[in-house]
Amino acid sequence: MFEPAYIRLAQAVVLQAIKDVIKPVRFSSNDRSARSIKADARKFIRKAVLEDGYERGIFELAGMDPRRVQAYLEERIRKKS
Repeated sequence: MFEPAYIRLAQAVVLQAIKDVIKPVRFSSNDRSARSIKADARKFIRKAVLEDGYERGIFELAGMDPRRVQAYLEERIRKKS
């Protein structure tokens, strides 16, 4: 179906979005703020849940359900506060 490299790339994109929601990391002082990185990652995951765009396609290619990822992250954030 798809090349294994594409699947690994999609998994890496989803994993990075999850990491950015949990603990965003700036790589240099010129980068955007951690808050902005976190907001963009949450927006990416939310769009994968709500819309049938490329975001959902990345999740499907990675073999992950965006609704479950969003629920996990919301639960984790709820526990943190």
